[in-house]
Amino acid sequence: MVGMNAKTAADSFLQLVGSDTNRKRGVKVTFLDDGDEADVDLYVTMVYGVSLAVVAKNTIDNVRYRVEEMTGIKVNSVNIHVESINA
Repeated sequence: MVGMNAKTAADSFLQLVGSDTNRKRGVKVTFLDDGDEADVDLYVTMVYGVSLAVVAKNTIDNVRYRVEEMTGIKVNSVNIHVESINA
């Protein structure tokens, strides 16, 4: 994985004009029910030639484990959105 991407066109625009959105760039968390469960969406750029399936699986497992360990919030899903591939 090369990096995280802005999750909306508005975020992309704000990045261009210098807003402080870098800390949230590329990650969207949706809390479910009473806040004890969440879905995580990651917007990423990958490197050409790597196994997307392997990188995605490792990332999903790592994000789920770390979020649940650090917060106690159950992660229902981690979705990887590959927005571009760099050579």
